[in-house]
Amino acid sequence: DLSPIESFWSLLKRSVRKNLKPDDTLDRLESVLKEEWHNLRQETIDSIIGSKPSRIGQIIRSRGELTHY
Repeated sequence: DLSPIESFWSLLKRSVRKNLKPDDTLDRLESVLKEEWHNLRQETIDSIIGSKPSRIGQIIRSRGELTHY
């Protein structure tokens, strides 16, 4: 997917999973989500957005076939 938000959601999902237990409440989930979202570093955001031209180039070269992203 070329949408940067999909990459952010993937990172957030992994971070949240590391910090939740199966018996945690919805309030705990909300708290962890907010905390992990705020912990997302600007360098990470810049890197994801900066990788888009390369990803687009790979898709063009692969003529729309799957790439390693």
